[in-house]
Amino acid sequence: MSPIETTKPNLINKDANLSFVVELSEQISTIAFSNSELSQDLILIAFPREISVAQLDSQEPYELKELIKFNHGVQCTALSLSPITTIYGVPKILVFCAAGNDFKLRIFESDISQKDTTKVINAHSDYINDVAFDPDNNYLVSASDDNTAKLWSTEDYHCLYTFKLKSPVDLYTLNFYLRILGTA
Repeated sequence: MSPIETTKPNLINKDANLSFVVELSEQISTIAFSNSELSQDLILIAFPREISVAQLDSQEPYELKELIKFNHGVQCTALSLSPITTIYGVPKILVFCAAGNDFKLRIFESDISQKDTTKVINAHSDYINDVAFDPDNNYLVSASDDNTAKLWSTEDYHCLYTFKLKSPVDLYTLNFYLRILGTA
């Protein structure tokens, strides 16, 4: 059973405060929203061992529709959706990065119907706090409690640079490094 399935016909219901509630059957580890026009209504939801890709239909009646789910195997600590992701073109392209509590990065690629691949990268020696693709999809950055931020090429996901830092880093630090490189 999918963690975002429910017995109610609509997955999102208005409450008295005019907000919307999504009912889920499992605890969420982390969540990521797309910031790209090509995939602006996509949401990545990480549950204890799997990641669901869902589409938010903003037309009434509001709905959260699961498109596909991926086995992650370990608890997810960070997610980022690639800016090349689109579900409206042909072919459909879904690319995202998931960081695990095993200190590895997983790059998931899918056409949402038949072809799914996963690349596992030995990335860090401690908990990964955040991951982010640059807006042009040339780079992926990961930030860790091992006091490093690493810049990865999205061409083949090899590490281009390791930034050694004095403390663990998060999204704000990642954005700082992307700006230094002129990619944000």
